[in-house]
Amino acid sequence: MYIYCDYCGNWLGFDMKAAAKENITVFTRENMNSPEVQRYTALATESFNLGKALDVEGYKRTQLQFHETEFKIFPMRHGPKGKQSSFQKKYLNFYKAYYDEIVDEEFLRKRYVNPDEIYNPQELTYRFENGRTIYEFDDNFKKMIDAYVKYISDSVDRDSNLECMALHPEPAAIQSKEVLMDMSLQAFIQSYDLDIAEKIVEYLGMEEKFIEIDDVNLSDYPCIVCSETLQIPEGASTTLCENCGTLNELKNAMIKCHNCGASFDPKTNNACPYCETVFQKHGSVQDVIAESYQQTTPKTGNKKSFFKRLFVAKKH
Repeated sequence: MYIYCDYCGNWLGFDMKAAAKENITVFTRENMNSPEVQRYTALATESFNLGKALDVEGYKRTQLQFHETEFKIFPMRHGPKGKQSSFQKKYLNFYKAYYDEIVDEEFLRKRYVNPDEIYNPQELTYRFENGRTIYEFDDNFKKMIDAYVKYISDSVDRDSNLECMALHPEPAAIQSKEVLMDMSLQAFIQSYDLDIAEKIVEYLGMEEKFIEIDDVNLSDYPCIVCSETLQIPEGASTTLCENCGTLNELKNAMIKCHNCGASFDPKTNNACPYCETVFQKHGSVQDVIAESYQQTTPKTGNKKSFFKRLFVAKKH
């Protein structure tokens, strides 16, 4: 998940813990039977099978369908902007260019047929305690860290030179190899418990990358589009609404188009007057799943199915 500056709305980094929390919200026992979640898991399986079969075009097509579904069931995965169709379109265009540039039979063979083993996990010492895996932070664990750092570094070197990176919707996210390395390492670090994560940070000398942010004075401000109450830090001029993904301009009560960057009043325009991009109101993951049930579940009089009762879409 992306983190944005409360003062200017620009991209700052990732919140991997928030991303993990959204994963848990989506993949519950009840949600696993929803059409959107089933489609997501089916596409993941299909993509894997096409990769093993070295079907280049089928793999690329399925990956794009996978990402399109990803936007629906993980509305916060790409940050609040990801809820807007114009931003989604930019990302899907980037993904298409990315796969067109890197995917060939050799790529699929290395990833799915004869994948490289980064490190042998059997060399790690660990124990299970209260349902958790507790690792020993010993020399073997440090060797594993070094192996992953090299793997990430090689991947960054490859991706940073791709032509498709010019199409990335968040240019700040790929502006330097250091930023790409930090993002990837943060994702790796936050996959472990706090005690191990802190040791990894210290081992890599990344203490300065993880800082505590001082408290600031906050004031409430209603989102111009969805009326969600936003907590605005003192001095901020622009902020993103996490509920609907709208970029609010606080001083003039306008919003900024994600497509062209123009400012306009949503009360008088339901689309950007400059590029005609329509802005959208979005709700939670549960709303998306509920809507998918409503679209696929036939009406049977007044009787409601279990899932129909369980997922009730909010009215916008």
